[in-house]
Amino acid sequence: MLKLKSKRLPVLISLAIGIFTSLIFIAFSSRFQNLELATIDWRFWIRGERDPGDEITIVTWDDETFKEMGHRYQDWSRSYHAKVIENLSRWGAKVIGFDIFVEDPSSNPGLQVLKELFTKEKDEKRKGMLEEIKALMMRMGEDKVLASACRQAGNVVFDSHFEIEEKKEYTRISFTPPLEIFLENKADYGFVNIRHDSDGFARTLLLTKTHQDETYLSSPLKILSKYLGVKESQIEVKEGKTKLGNIVIPIDKDNYMLINFRGGARTFRCVPYYQVHKGIAEPSFFKDKIVLVGMFTETIPLDIHPAPFTRVSGFRMPGIEVLANAIYTILHQDFLHPLGRRNNNLILLFLGLLTGLLSYRLSFLKALLVSFLEMIIFATLVIFLFINQKMLLDLVCPLLVVLFTYGGVVLYRGLTEERKKKEIKSMFQRYVTQEVVNELIDNPEALALGGKRKEVTILFSDIRGFTSMSEKMKPEEVVHILNEYFSAMIEIIFKYEGTLDKFIGDAIMAVFGAPVAHPDDPQRALRTAVEMREELKKLQEKWKGEGRPAFDIGIGINTGEVVAGNIGSSERMDYTVIGDNVNLASRLESLNKEHQTHILISEDTYQKVKDVAKVRPIEPVKVKGKEKEVMIYEVEGLK
Repeated sequence: MLKLKSKRLPVLISLAIGIFTSLIFIAFSSRFQNLELATIDWRFWIRGERDPGDEITIVTWDDETFKEMGHRYQDWSRSYHAKVIENLSRWGAKVIGFDIFVEDPSSNPGLQVLKELFTKEKDEKRKGMLEEIKALMMRMGEDKVLASACRQAGNVVFDSHFEIEEKKEYTRISFTPPLEIFLENKADYGFVNIRHDSDGFARTLLLTKTHQDETYLSSPLKILSKYLGVKESQIEVKEGKTKLGNIVIPIDKDNYMLINFRGGARTFRCVPYYQVHKGIAEPSFFKDKIVLVGMFTETIPLDIHPAPFTRVSGFRMPGIEVLANAIYTILHQDFLHPLGRRNNNLILLFLGLLTGLLSYRLSFLKALLVSFLEMIIFATLVIFLFINQKMLLDLVCPLLVVLFTYGGVVLYRGLTEERKKKEIKSMFQRYVTQEVVNELIDNPEALALGGKRKEVTILFSDIRGFTSMSEKMKPEEVVHILNEYFSAMIEIIFKYEGTLDKFIGDAIMAVFGAPVAHPDDPQRALRTAVEMREELKKLQEKWKGEGRPAFDIGIGINTGEVVAGNIGSSERMDYTVIGDNVNLASRLESLNKEHQTHILISEDTYQKVKDVAKVRPIEPVKVKGKEKEVMIYEVEGLK
């Protein structure tokens, strides 16, 4: 017979599967880092490009400029830059950021040969000679022209760069500022270190760096401090954030900030370098603006980076525009806010528990649909929070947790519940319809050992005069007639989705409302009784035609509260109902003989079927087990 475990155990196992799956993905979340980063790029694409405004203008060394000026960029004289600074200053640029390194003197073939010669040797005297040559050529070269332009403008910021070599055994850092000739002439500098994530894409920029007890500022900080009029003494560097005046910039433990890219390449206003150099550009593009000058071409593989929008467009982003996006992010406090590992882990646990519970409670198909709906809702929420709140939640691991938790619970249910289904089917298919069996399979908790109180309608039917009739017949004929009679009656009971509780000799006990309840169970019981009488009349005509004796039946119906459930032991049990209301239904059936009736119902049943039943009241009777007399009614038919 059916063995049912505690209702809590499958739930706990399903929740445990959710927790275990979540912990697995928490432990191995780093393995999915590249997929997670890709989803961030797709979030940028879904959000779309945003207007960067007109506060930042980029002067581009692009292919058009190289063609127009007729030089390779390696051959450009720094006097060109001096001319650009002069024009930008004349047009009212507020800050000029040059994305070039000026750590060495102007390019000169003779100097390069000497440099290679002397730096290969460890002769300090020769190195000293090289320094003297550098100083001489600086005085004679074009650096002096560029330095003069910087002094006149007073708002130029050059780039520098930290060389960071990280090994397991050591971390080596080197940093070289611009030449003194520029710093002595009011030029400033900030470093630009763009970090590439594990998938090779640029998404973050180093904001500050402490080296040899000195804190250096990045170019965005230097440029914005000049643009906003914030003194460097007002720039604070603390764990988890950098403060630029009133702007608090979130950073990670290594002082990198996430860049909220406005779009792909050329999202910001770009003006070719040659137009500025020749003085033919539109001056209004530069007045009171941040002007960035740098390389802007993919034909020369220098300082170009895969960035979020590259994943869709295929175009990499020049470093100067990465810098522009970083400056915009800080200037407009347009920061992205990662949720943090701890909170993302809590989300994983929550989704694992929720999916485990839902996957246990629902059918396989419904659980699958709900799991996919859960994934869609979560992905939509992640995208919504990114677009509207600039929050970054993990997406890949949560979706995988939902999927794998569903799979784990389904596997568990497949291994354990198939046996339960077979046991339920074996136990009930003889007593209820297939539809009811299916409902019990979907809701096996209704069959727990013990029972619960339910309002049901009980129908008892009994054959009159069967004993005397059977004495006149052969055993085979008795069995044949009984089988024919019971088959017809059970078919009617099943038609109205009643439960065949048991056979008691030649009597039938049926229950309407357990284990599966319907709102009209009393009416179902009534219609069953009426049809049983009609079907019996057909059988009586058939038996008379066959020369066999016929019999009559009496039916009693009562509605009330009973205890319904599996009654017995954990090794053997039967589903049934017990209680005084069962006894009353049986007593009503036997009263048919006394009152010469066929169908009797109780007052409680009458109140629930009076709209559909034709009845004749019968005087109250005293029933065993009841203190008060019970009003009963004879059913004459249906209205």
